[in-house]
Amino acid sequence: MKKIFIIVLAVILCFCLTACGGKLTEEQQLVADSVKTVLSSADYASWTALYKEFTGNDAKAAEITDVTHYQIDDFEGDKMDCYLVSISADVAHWVNEELEQGAVEERVNLLIHAENGNIINSITTDVMNFNGDTSTHEGRELYILWIYSNMQSGGYSGAILNDSETLTVFEDKALEAIEKAIG
Repeated sequence: MKKIFIIVLAVILCFCLTACGGKLTEEQQLVADSVKTVLSSADYASWTALYKEFTGNDAKAAEITDVTHYQIDDFEGDKMDCYLVSISADVAHWVNEELEQGAVEERVNLLIHAENGNIINSITTDVMNFNGDTSTHEGRELYILWIYSNMQSGGYSGAILNDSETLTVFEDKALEAIEKAIG
């Protein structure tokens, strides 16, 4: 009787794990869809092609290394709800194509706006040359991505915007679920 009970329990557990395992939360799905959009874009294909051209090596597969959910006080007192995603990737881009100056990167950072689904990246936006104008929502998004990119490279520490942010860092299990959904 004990053996039958254990077998039945094991079968039920397997069904529960199968049913729950493939379901992403709404925020995980938003991140997965956004990252998939970027990784399947013509821009990303050109970055990996340039990487091969510049280095002679094939680009490794991209991998999400970090996702942080931020809610940051806006100038008007609203919250800006966004996700900051760090992707380990072999990419390259032109800094000045006329002078044949390029740059090789090991990471692409994304800012995903939770409300409108807007995605900006650290490569085509030239976020590292951000001019500090935060008077618009777009400028504010660039500012946050500029800080995040600098934090990832160790060039910045401290509060983002006057200690007004709340944040949640995704756990490894959530990152694995997103990777699986993208794969």
